[in-house]
Amino acid sequence: MKLALNELQRQFAAREFTVPGEVHHVFGLRLWLARIGAIPPSVGEVVAECKMYVDDLAESGKAEPLASLNWERYRPDSYGGLGYFESQTPEFVELFSYLQSARLMAADERFPEAAKILMTELERRPDLFFRRICFTNSSDNIYYNIPILVHIPAEDFVSVLLGQEPTHQRLVIGSLAARYQGDDQFPQELASEVPWLREVYRQLKAVADASTPITNYRLSLALEPIWRVLRRVEPEDQNPAQTMEIQVESSGAEQTSETQSSDAEET
Repeated sequence: MKLALNELQRQFAAREFTVPGEVHHVFGLRLWLARIGAIPPSVGEVVAECKMYVDDLAESGKAEPLASLNWERYRPDSYGGLGYFESQTPEFVELFSYLQSARLMAADERFPEAAKILMTELERRPDLFFRRICFTNSSDNIYYNIPILVHIPAEDFVSVLLGQEPTHQRLVIGSLAARYQGDDQFPQELASEVPWLREVYRQLKAVADASTPITNYRLSLALEPIWRVLRRVEPEDQNPAQTMEIQVESSGAEQTSETQSSDAEET
């Protein structure tokens, strides 16, 4: 037992544990050992040491990027078929969150490069792009709740999209609509993508308005679900196309009113 404990302490000091599940096991075990007096540090000191461990992993680039933002909704209490020691204690929960935060930062640092790969997939395999960004029964949906699209310039996205055949354009635009749909609320994890989505919509609508009647109709019809998403986020916003019609009708009404007033004065 003493040899195993010494080996654990040695591996901990050498920062040999990098797999998140294994790190959680080690943190829980050290908390338990401190609580029963099997190791010198107090529980509070173990918490501080474990946070330093996480900091060292992050600084050395060994913190495994977090693949999902749902960890706050679902916190596992086991790994490898074994339950974590102290998993229900405030100290373990604190350390769990501390490691997850470091992993989120690690993922965020890699998003720009991941976004470039996603753009390549958009260009070559629009169906894979759909599975990447939308929640489906597929292991491909690794970004469904991660705001990776903000790392793609809107003009680049629009350029690649317009280079696709019409069928693929509808698939990609539909992917964006599906990404943000759900009950009556916009997914909070993706809230930072709202300005990006608005700009993509604006650019595509401008292209549609400047196109031939048939292309205008096709693109505008495909963009309708995106407008509904934006309207849900910002109810006061109007569909640009509808706004234009209202302005035209209003202008016509004013001209008619002015003409009628002029005719009355002449009479």
